[in-house]
Amino acid sequence: REWVVSFEAFRDWALSHGYADALELDRENTNGNYCPDNCRWATRSQQMRNTRKRKDAKTSKFKGVSRHSQNHNWVAQIAQPGQTSSHIGVFDTEIEAALAYDAKAKELFGEFAHVNFPQGGVPR
Repeated sequence: REWVVSFEAFRDWALSHGYADALELDRENTNGNYCPDNCRWATRSQQMRNTRKRKDAKTSKFKGVSRHSQNHNWVAQIAQPGQTSSHIGVFDTEIEAALAYDAKAKELFGEFAHVNFPQGGVPR
């Protein structure tokens, strides 16, 4: 709300949080609001990694996870800038594959990783 009401509030926040012409405003939680507690400055490639799982994905409810068509195991893979998807591994459960994706995403992208379990752990 404070940014909507006052450009100066947004400007002051932006300048004190690393604004640069080449950066874009990025929400840490893609489902959250554009507010000081949920925003940061990121490069285009960092921001593009911070995406939701595709709604039209048919085999898994988790980002980076799919069902192998022949052996029905769960496969985890991750895309890296300028490369095709990298294979992480094959897993017995969808949750194991999602956790492996999260670990690799954090290793590769640090704070800009968009993971399946942002709070860590596994939902019950």
